Order: sequence, then structure tokens, then C-alpha cells
Amino acid sequence: VVRAGDVDSGPLLVSVAEYASLAGGPDVVRPCLDRLRQQGRIVDHLGVPYIAFPTWTPIDLDQR
Repeated sequence: VVRAGDVDSGPLLVSVAEYASLAGGPDVVRPCLDRLRQQGRIVDHLGVPYIAFPTWTPIDLDQR
């Protein structure tokens, strides 16, 4: 759910732990996390690693 003001100040952040649990666990998401890290999309927020989803950048979902 994105509410008014949620995306006004930067990218959407999803914790790496939450992403991993939703996507099938650490072993399943490790290759994705490696790519995201190389792209600079893993960011630290208050000492916790998050995946940054910029609200203005198109993402190719068919990329493999």
C-alpha cells in the first residue's frame, strides 16, 4: 500500500529480510540480491539493509 506522501521523498524501501522471506528464502534470492548489490540498490537505513525501488526508474521484469 502506498499512501499520500510515501514516495515524495525518495525510493520505496523493502527490507532484505522481508524480501527474502516473501520470495522464497535466502538461497532462492541470493542471485537477485547479488545483482541488486552490484547495481547499488541495497542501501543501509538505520543499520538495516534495504532494497531501494526508485519510483521513477522503469524496471525490466523479464531480465534473467
